[in-house]
Amino acid sequence: MKEKLSDLCREQKQVLTPRKTNQDVAENTDLSVGTVSQFFRGDIKNPSVYTVGPICREMGVSMDDYFDIPHEAPAPDPCEVESERLRTENASLLAQLAQQQRSLRMHRLVTLILLGILALCALALVFDVLTPSIGWFRA
Repeated sequence: MKEKLSDLCREQKQVLTPRKTNQDVAENTDLSVGTVSQFFRGDIKNPSVYTVGPICREMGVSMDDYFDIPHEAPAPDPCEVESERLRTENASLLAQLAQQQRSLRMHRLVTLILLGILALCALALVFDVLTPSIGWFRA
């Protein structure tokens, strides 16, 4: 058989908060000292939730655990879901941008090398045309 809520609250009061008096509990819960004392003694056979709730809260005893009330996970906030999706998309786009920048640098390097080779060929051709005694074309 389950222990009564009044017993759990009384044990909590004695063990975890030994300096808390019935007067302190009454002041913090807006209940009378007599009601609090009767509850801790177990004199109230069927206390209302308006009596038990504030006292349990003050003593740190969970009524949900006592009555096995399941807690549903809170529904995710649509703004948070959209924000997370946008963060992921942003990270992906930043990675793509970095890859494209590396690719562009490589293309520029290859283009400069090819232009350099083309310039050397053009220079060799001009030199060959201007000196008829040597080179590929002789007059």
